[in-house]
Amino acid sequence: MPSPSYQWRKNGVVIPSASNATLTLLPVLPADVGAFEVVVTNASGSVTSSLASLTLVAAPTGPVITRQPADATAIVGRTATLVVAASATPAPTYQWIKDGAPLPGATADTLTLASVQPAQAGQYSVVLTNAAGRVTSRPALLRVPPRSYAGTYVGTLGPTGSFALHIRDDHTGVFLGFTPLPRAVVIGLALTLDDSGNFEIRTTDSFNFAAGPTFSGAITAAGSLTGTAGGPEPRALRASRSAGTGPTLTQAGYYDAAVVNASGRAYAIGDATGQFLAVTQTAGALDAGLGTIDASGTVRVTTLTQSALTGSVAPDTARLMLTLSGGSGATNFVGSSETAPTAPDQRLVNNSTRARAGSGDQVAIAGFVITGEESKPVLIRAVGPSLAGFGVPGAVAAPVLELFQSGQPTALARNTGWSIGGSAPTLAAAAARVGAFPLDTGTADAALLTTLAPGAYSAVISSADARTGVGLVEVYDLSGAVLGQRISNLSVRAFAGADADTLIVGVVVQGTVPKRLLIRAVGPGLTPFGVTGVVEKPRLAVFSGAVEVARNLGWSTSPDAAGITQAGLAAGAFPLASSSADSALLINLAPGAYTAQVSGVAGTTGVALVEVYEVR
Repeated sequence: MPSPSYQWRKNGVVIPSASNATLTLLPVLPADVGAFEVVVTNASGSVTSSLASLTLVAAPTGPVITRQPADATAIVGRTATLVVAASATPAPTYQWIKDGAPLPGATADTLTLASVQPAQAGQYSVVLTNAAGRVTSRPALLRVPPRSYAGTYVGTLGPTGSFALHIRDDHTGVFLGFTPLPRAVVIGLALTLDDSGNFEIRTTDSFNFAAGPTFSGAITAAGSLTGTAGGPEPRALRASRSAGTGPTLTQAGYYDAAVVNASGRAYAIGDATGQFLAVTQTAGALDAGLGTIDASGTVRVTTLTQSALTGSVAPDTARLMLTLSGGSGATNFVGSSETAPTAPDQRLVNNSTRARAGSGDQVAIAGFVITGEESKPVLIRAVGPSLAGFGVPGAVAAPVLELFQSGQPTALARNTGWSIGGSAPTLAAAAARVGAFPLDTGTADAALLTTLAPGAYSAVISSADARTGVGLVEVYDLSGAVLGQRISNLSVRAFAGADADTLIVGVVVQGTVPKRLLIRAVGPGLTPFGVTGVVEKPRLAVFSGAVEVARNLGWSTSPDAAGITQAGLAAGAFPLASSSADSALLINLAPGAYTAQVSGVAGTTGVALVEVYEVR
């Protein structure tokens, strides 16, 4: 009997070259799912096998927490909710734990505590378990104060001054105040009440106040506030909580506004009775005043310097527009209430860097920090060959992309050819979603699509063939808008020179109001960290398209030097020496795309670090 021939088919379609008795698929990809059959033929005839369905079953994977339980505050008698989210196969079981002891019946991803009592305050975590593993979440602190102090307080600061205090539901708050004689202003953006209503504002939160006093006080159960501004001339604080009703209740709250393409800021607190206290900070000068806001949102304030601060709050979006008019001209501020519907949209969503990439010390490193409690999906690309289509000469021919978590020597992921391995459609779809230019299939460009827990990461681009060339590193935020959940810090360490060797970092600001950023170009400041061959005098310029927005050459010569120092401390950046040639800008950028460009003065070259920080 003659030997038969074989022809395999998938979903009724012939599979080329599949002509053996055995069909092997290696590796098995999602595109291989379907119904398979084989036609067996010899001189006597042919027969078709029955259908065999191929399905993919995910291998068991241990739980990976994608959203950690967040700290919470719930007043006695109210409801507290803690949530955890995770990916796992099969789905995990949950067991919530309070102060180390399992909670009976608390076996869901959400823990709801109705009518909480003081005894329920403590640390809560959850253990997630499946057949492949077990993981315990971070401990979330639940505070249960006996009463709520949330609201707005406007009162007197000494015999002639005024202050406003806005307390949130979680008992954090903002304090703004001023006195005309002596003229002084205070801004406290990080106030916290204890469970008894006591508060204290740290000296470092004070500006232009004689001897930098400490502001402290307490709020009673009835909403009466008393306290003291210490220092050589102590002043009393007195106020009562504003009523929960009033003509301007919808406008009540805390506002933050900024001068576009400059460092100026305005902070304001309004209450339900129409009082509106504002502080402005421009070119190193502080001003403040107590005025009014009416039911239509119109703002009128006369400041300490007798300048007019006027504007409006949009009733539907809580968007704030202010103009400070005085002897030096007019300054415009744009911002919004912190509870505005668009508040979660105010964020950095993209970082891209064009730099030379090679091997050894010539690699380009892009760092970023994810804040919040939830994991964030990100798309990271290292582009070389595809840059030729944009007229970029000397592109790195074979970029290697590696992703590291801070403090870990082993890469989390690695890629050397974005379309290899069957993930090209998913990567292409992610790029299209964020507006990234498409990569041609088959190019040696690299890309990774991953979900990362909050923390610090670095994407390293090198050359597979050790030849140095121009590469583009991109980090895209694929998540939706969640308040407090963002990429808050971007940094790039790479070679910087002039012309084609200019180090270019691109950022995209999303939202409806300006975003305050600290941008630094560090060369000499890297030497204490053992980095050699640094650019001795980096020049920093920020562009919107081809238009230069701002520039700096020597950060300590900037009129914003004090603000740059304070912003760096608040962001956790290492300090720059006051005499260093490093450059920095403290700037408010309107929503849009920008590039921070770093070059060496007088044609000098070397390694530079570019950092972009979100600043409150």
